[in-house]
Amino acid sequence: MPNNRWSNIRWFGGSPCSGKSTISALLADAYDVELYHVDDALYQRPDRIVPSRHPALAAWTDASCDERWLKSI
Repeated sequence: MPNNRWSNIRWFGGSPCSGKSTISALLADAYDVELYHVDDALYQRPDRIVPSRHPALAAWTDASCDERWLKSI
């Protein structure tokens, strides 16, 4: 079986303020693993978000906090 460098990545998703960062920090500390915050990377390099290639992400980043929080599923 080929070595897949992405096979050990775990993604946490959820609503704002649902505890994703807290839980991931606790798990990273408990298991001594690196923690990567996607939000930090997005805010540091917004030029990488191309609306034609990433329409949902572009809409999310263009939305206000109220639009994000109140979005119906």
